[in-house]
Amino acid sequence: MLLGVGLGYLFGRRLAWVRHGVLPLIGLLLFLLGIEVGGDARIMSSWNTIGMDAVVITLAATGGSVVAAWLLWKMMGRREKKGRRKEELR
Repeated sequence: MLLGVGLGYLFGRRLAWVRHGVLPLIGLLLFLLGIEVGGDARIMSSWNTIGMDAVVITLAATGGSVVAAWLLWKMMGRREKKGRRKEELR
């Protein structure tokens, strides 16, 4: 990944065509991953447990992101109000 970042930084304009192929390649990789998972009997037999774990992790991660964004929103709002008050006092 770091090599890709470096090449993008150095040759960004010459490699602009790469952007057009990224989404289809990601789709292909996910499709192939799905085929691999579907073909693995151990994964398919424990699907209920894996599915519940995935739901719990997803809800926890999403909830944490929402709470963090809300706290950041509140903090930024307070800073903006303090800045306005200082300007009004001048």
